[in-house]
Amino acid sequence: MIRSIFIQSEYSLLKSLIKIPDLVKEAVYQKSSHLVLTDDNLGGLLEFINHCQPFNLTPIVGLFTKIKFSNWEDFFIIIPKTPLGYQYLLEINYQQNLQGFISLNIVQTMSRELLFISAGLDSLAYQHLVHNNIGEAFKLMSYY
Repeated sequence: MIRSIFIQSEYSLLKSLIKIPDLVKEAVYQKSSHLVLTDDNLGGLLEFINHCQPFNLTPIVGLFTKIKFSNWEDFFIIIPKTPLGYQYLLEINYQQNLQGFISLNIVQTMSRELLFISAGLDSLAYQHLVHNNIGEAFKLMSYY
């Protein structure tokens, strides 16, 4: 069972104090079969995988990132669907570290191998909904 798809660790600086060993211990305590980590970088990737393996937890690695569209930007969680998707995730992480965001052109070429999830409270679509701009929210969601 997956409890959450948006968990950040201490590797997301100034956003979380959760240490990966503590996260894994809690997942084992809750009898989870899978554990998701969606930091804003992949610095904790190997530590996360190495801590999950002894407990037969399936690690799911994602990336919380900002994608720049033509005249706006929005936040997404990106999770690879295939082994090639993991390679793409590494490339996206690299580009994000260089520029602070990912351009739409880059992710469009990789989209078949990746799952994109709107980042909830941080997403532009959610902000439109909160301010009762339902039409604008639907336009964004249909664009995605």
